[in-house]
Amino acid sequence: MKNILSENIARFRRSKGYTQEELAGKLNLSPQAVSKWENALSMPEGTKLSEIARLFQISLDELLPSAREYGEHHLSIYGLICGMAVMAISLLLFL
Repeated sequence: MKNILSENIARFRRSKGYTQEELAGKLNLSPQAVSKWENALSMPEGTKLSEIARLFQISLDELLPSAREYGEHHLSIYGLICGMAVMAISLLLFL
C-alpha cells in the first residue's frame, strides 16, 4: 500500500503543477516530508491525508490504494491506525 500511496501523491502533485516545496508549504511541512512520502520512506499522518486529498480535489478513495488491490484486512488496519491517531490528537488538544 505504501508504494501505491507514494505514487499517487507524486502523480496528483504533478497533475496539479505543484513542486514538492509548494505542496509542503500548503501543508505546513518541510519539503523533505513530501519527498519521503513520494519515495515510500514514510507515510502521511491520517489528518494530513484528508488535507492532501482536499488540495488535490480528490476523494480519499482516489488517494489511497483500493481494497481490491490490498485486501480489506490491510485497509481496515490502516483505517484503525489513522482513526487512533486522530483520537489521540483530539485528546491532546482537549487536555
